[in-house]
Amino acid sequence: MQKKNCEVAKNEAIKEKTVAKNAVSALTREIEWLQKQTVIELGSIDALIRDRDKMLKNIELVEVENQNNKREITGLKT
Repeated sequence: MQKKNCEVAKNEAIKEKTVAKNAVSALTREIEWLQKQTVIELGSIDALIRDRDKMLKNIELVEVENQNNKREITGLKT
């Protein structure tokens, strides 16, 4: 009887160990996926920052050109 109880307890422990290993594996996969997504999103953010900086520079250049054009037009009118 005691041997049977030990065998049952052993089998339950093995099942619990398997469940725990599967849970850890699932969490590890989830963490790896999140890390990969983070790298991808950081790359996207960097690209957006570069685009923003280019646009700001182009806007500044257009504003300067606009001011020059205004000065040129007002100079022609007089």
